Amino acid sequence: MKDVAELKKVADAEKVDALVVGLPLTLRGEEGHQAERVRRFAAAIEELGLPVQLYDERHTSSEAELRGAKDIDAGAATILLEDFLAQRAR
Repeated sequence: MKDVAELKKVADAEKVDALVVGLPLTLRGEEGHQAERVRRFAAAIEELGLPVQLYDERHTSSEAELRGAKDIDAGAATILLEDFLAQRAR
């Protein structure tokens, strides 16, 4: 898979030791079609040998908009990672 190969290049160059992947749950917290696709991707990147953590990404895009992010996807990813690290620190 081309995406996995590209991710490996970045992970190696940046000396990544774990991967956090946003899990798109419904507003009710249920998994739909997109969540299934993300789970398949997460399973595929496990071949990189790095820990893979799925993390609820609900409301990250709207929060990024509220914060005035110029790139909503990048802003949402930043918020997801901030939330993940804050949860882990608790």
